Amino acid sequence: MSPICHCLIGLPGSGKSTFARQWVEYDPNCVIISTDTIRGELFGDESIQGDWNLIEQEVLNRVKVAVASGRSVIYDATNFKRSQRMDILQKFACVGAETWMGWYLKIPLDECCRRNEQRQRQVGKNIIESFNKQLINFEPIEAEGFAKVNVVPMVNGKYDFSLVAKQIKSLPRSIVNRRNCSQKKTLHHYSGLIDFERLMYLISLIIKFPGLGLLHEINPDLLQKELVGNVQPITDSLDEISALMSRKYHSIYAQPEALANDLQWLEKNGILNEQGLASEILVGEYTGNIDKFEAHTYSDSDAFLRLITIIRCLVHFPCFRHEEDEDKTVQEIFFESLKKYIVGFSQDTLRKDIQRVLHPYKILPKDIMKRAYFVGNAILNKHELVQVYKVLRSHAKDLDDPISLSIYEGIEKKLELSQILRPQKNKKADSKEPGESESQDSTQTDSEDYTDDYRVRAIADSPGIDLEKLSDNAAYKKLDQLTEAILSGQLLELIRFANTGR
Repeated sequence: MSPICHCLIGLPGSGKSTFARQWVEYDPNCVIISTDTIRGELFGDESIQGDWNLIEQEVLNRVKVAVASGRSVIYDATNFKRSQRMDILQKFACVGAETWMGWYLKIPLDECCRRNEQRQRQVGKNIIESFNKQLINFEPIEAEGFAKVNVVPMVNGKYDFSLVAKQIKSLPRSIVNRRNCSQKKTLHHYSGLIDFERLMYLISLIIKFPGLGLLHEINPDLLQKELVGNVQPITDSLDEISALMSRKYHSIYAQPEALANDLQWLEKNGILNEQGLASEILVGEYTGNIDKFEAHTYSDSDAFLRLITIIRCLVHFPCFRHEEDEDKTVQEIFFESLKKYIVGFSQDTLRKDIQRVLHPYKILPKDIMKRAYFVGNAILNKHELVQVYKVLRSHAKDLDDPISLSIYEGIEKKLELSQILRPQKNKKADSKEPGESESQDSTQTDSEDYTDDYRVRAIADSPGIDLEKLSDNAAYKKLDQLTEAILSGQLLELIRFANTGR
C-alpha cells in the first residue's frame, strides 16, 4: 500500500507553505512538492506561471519517486478549483500515489489579502477574490477523490500537529463510517461527482450558448476565434460541445461519448424538448465501483430527481412576480408552482438547491433575482415564442431595413434548426404518383408549422402623397439638415403648406 499523501488547499496568503515546512519539521518522513518551487527551477522565477504541462509533469515525476521510496508527499499549491483537484488526483493515482488527504486552510479572505500585501511577491487582490469565490461555491469534499478532507487545526494561532497526526491515524475508521452511510443512499447514473458536474455544466453551456452544437454552422467565426481558440476547424456537433466544455470548464468533463449520452438523457427527460412536466424522469443505475464510492450532496436518487425537476420547470416555464403578487417573493411563487411536481418539498430545500447548484453552476443568472426566475434568455415558454415569431413573420414583407430583415431571418433559421418551427410541405393531391401514401406527401412532426400565421390586412401600403411633386422646401427633402439641427439642439419651427392634408 502506498503511503498516505497530503494535498494542501487554500488561498494565496492562507499559510500553506508555512504549514508544510512546519509539518516536515514535525514529521521528517514527509517531503514537500511545491508548484512555486518548481516554477522557480524551470523558469528562473516563482512568479512566472509558465507552461502548466511542464510543471505538472515535474510534479508527477517527483510524486512518483517519493511514494516509491515510502515517503509521504505534501503537495503545496492553491488547488482552488475543483476540476483541477479531481484531475490531479486521478493523475497522482496513475503514478502510484492512491491515498490522499485534503487539508483546507480556511482563512478569511480579508486576512489572506492583508498577508498578501506584506509579501514581496504579491498576487492581485482580484485574483485572490476569484479563487475565494471558487472555494466558497465548490468546497473540497471526499467525492473529488480524497480519502478525507480536513480543515487544518489550529490552537492559539498555531498549527496543532498532534491533532493532524490523530486525524491521519483515524483515517481507516473515517472511510468505513462514511461508506457505510453511503450504502443507505439509492444511487443513480449521476451519483459520481464527475458525472454529476459534467451534466450540470452541459446544461449551463446549453443555456449560455443558444444553438450549441450548431455554432460551427451558424457562427463558425465566433466558435473558432473567441470560444474554443484557433484549433482545428470543427465540423461536428459533438466535437463542438466537447471543445467548448474543455475550454470553459475542464477536459475531465469533455469526453465525447459521455456527453452524447448526457444529451440523449436530457432530451429523453424533457430538458431539451417538451414532454410535459408531469412525465416521469428516468435515470439509470450507478455503474461505478461501489467499493470506492464517495457521495456528494445529490448522489441520492431523490435529491437528484428533485433538482432535475426544478431545472425542467425553469426551462419550460419561467416564473415572474407580477404586480398582483407583490405580497410574495418570486421564490415563494416558484415554490408554489413546483409543489405539484415534487412530493415532500419545502421552500428551504429549494433555497439550498439554488445556493448549491443553480447559482454556482450558472444555471440561474448570477444576479439576485427579485422579480423573475428563468434560465439564460428563456423568458418565454415555447408557445409564447411561437406566437411572437408568427407576429414577426406576418410583418416580414414590410421590412425594408436590411438589419431588421437579417435579424428576422436569423431568428427564423434558429427556430428551423431547433425544430421548434418547421415549414409544412405543400400538398397537391393531383401531383402524387400512383400508389404514393399520404405520409410521403406531408410532414409528420410535433413542431409548429407556418400555416396559421397572423394575417394582416393591408389598408394602404404606399404614401398618401406623391413624393415626386413635393416642394424642394418640404421637410422630407431636407432630412440631412433636420438631422443636423436635432443633433446640435437647434430650435426649429415647422409650418404646413397651404391647402394640404392634416
